Amino acid sequence: MNITTRAAAGLAAIGLAAAGLTLAIAPGAAPRAQTAAAVLTPAASAARAPRTAPQPAEARRPVVHDCLGWRQGQVRAPSIALSCFGSVILTIKAWKYWTGTSARSATATLGVDNCKPDCVSGTFRRYAATVVLYRARSHDGTPYFSRLRIQYRHHGPRRYNFRWATYPGARIPVWVGGPTHP
Repeated sequence: MNITTRAAAGLAAIGLAAAGLTLAIAPGAAPRAQTAAAVLTPAASAARAPRTAPQPAEARRPVVHDCLGWRQGQVRAPSIALSCFGSVILTIKAWKYWTGTSARSATATLGVDNCKPDCVSGTFRRYAATVVLYRARSHDGTPYFSRLRIQYRHHGPRRYNFRWATYPGARIPVWVGGPTHP
């Protein structure tokens, strides 16, 4: 699934999650056939799906969240949406390590939509990046990383720091941050 398709799917998932619904895609459906094969189901029915019990070591490791707020945090997440509109996405192919205090990517890509002529029609610019997660905290008994740092190169080195926080008046936390100045 390419980044643009994934961004659109992420936006759809956000809207569905807000409505208390999940999107179930038929196993083995081709990416183009997914729209036709998708079925909306109440979130409660998703609870009936068989779940794999977490391994004890994995259960103690912090998760990372993205635009779904406190829902669906993942250990060794393959992607992290920094923009809830799908315009900034981190794709992590491999993690160098993931411990109880920090995590660091081995291979990651920062995808940034240029939004030209608009964000739906724009193309993604990709940058090799390093992702670092740190400052483990706990929410409802689940440890999570509350800080994220990205390092990449675009006309010289760039570094961004983010914190997992809720904007004033908002209910769902997101990654809040920006460039770090030397």
